[in-house]
Amino acid sequence: MELTWLGTAAFRIVVEKTVLLLDPFLSRPRNARPVVPVAVEDIATADYILLSHGHFDHAYDAARLAARTGARILAPASVCNDLRNRGVPDQQLRPLHGVETIGLTDLRVRGPSCRMGVAAPRRVAAAAPHQPGAGIPRARDDGVSIGGTGRHRLFFRQRSL
Repeated sequence: MELTWLGTAAFRIVVEKTVLLLDPFLSRPRNARPVVPVAVEDIATADYILLSHGHFDHAYDAARLAARTGARILAPASVCNDLRNRGVPDQQLRPLHGVETIGLTDLRVRGPSCRMGVAAPRRVAAAAPHQPGAGIPRARDDGVSIGGTGRHRLFFRQRSL
């Protein structure tokens, strides 16, 4: 398994041949620190995009990345509705309803439903603040868990305020 931090709450996880992007917000301002030299145009492949919720700093680039890579987006239903309205085809959207486990070739994703709202690209300042450290992988099984066939295990937790 390979885990790469892409800035903000974004991670790229590769397990076997499957590429999963977690909350891939890559359109950071030029003056954002720390500098992370990764842009949407730098992502050539992804099989799945997992969005914990629809705030801009988690979901803003998901539609562009899905169009660029053909990745399927797994997200709370309200976020999928927003992405559908932004032009993402239904066949690339997989709404998550409650806590469920989804088989993704050599990965399993288990995630809770989300009540944190959707992206508001034109009103970025309206997004709710986040707790420091929210979205950092933790070794706990009470958030979104991502695991493989036994050798690969990663846990992802997003706490709401």
